[in-house]
Amino acid sequence: MSFILDALKKAERDRLREDPKNLDDFASAHWDPYQETPSSLAPRNWMLACLVIIIAFGVGIYIQGWEITPPTGAASVPAIQSPQAAALTDRVKPFQPEPAATMAPLMEQPIITAVPSVPELVIAGHMFIAEGSTSNRLFIGQGSYREGDKINSDWTLVSIKPDHFIISAGDSIEILAYR
Repeated sequence: MSFILDALKKAERDRLREDPKNLDDFASAHWDPYQETPSSLAPRNWMLACLVIIIAFGVGIYIQGWEITPPTGAASVPAIQSPQAAALTDRVKPFQPEPAATMAPLMEQPIITAVPSVPELVIAGHMFIAEGSTSNRLFIGQGSYREGDKINSDWTLVSIKPDHFIISAGDSIEILAYR
C-alpha cells in the first residue's frame, strides 16, 4: 500500500514541477508542492472592519432613538375625508362632562389606606444560589425564610436578590439592602 501512496505522491510532485511559479520552486530541494501559498487577507479585513463600523453605527442610532424627520419646509398632505365619515361626524354628539358640583362630594372624601410600617429586621445572613432558586434563603434573627414566606402578620418576603431583598404588605412594596 505504501508503494502505491509513494508513487502517487511522486506523480503529483512531478506534475506540479511542470508548472513552477518561479525558479526557486523548480530548483529548490525544500520545495513542497502541498504547501499552500499565503493569501492576502487585507481586502477581507477591510471589508470586515467596514461592516463592524456600520453595525456599530446602526446600533448607536437605535439606542439613541434618533428619528429621521422631514425638512421644516416640506409640504404637508391635507387629510381627505370620505362622505360617509363626514356624515358620521355630524351625527356624533360631543362629550360634555358633568358639572363640577356633582363631583365635589367625591373629591371631599380622601381615600385613606393603612400602610403597615416597615418592620425592624435583624438580618443574620442570606444565601443566594440563582434567580428564582428554591434554595435561596434569608436569615432573619433565628429564622430562615424562603421567597413567599410571611415574615410577620403583615409583610411577606417576595424576592431574594444578591444585594437586596423585596418584601410586600398589600399594595406596599419595599426594597431593603442587606446591612
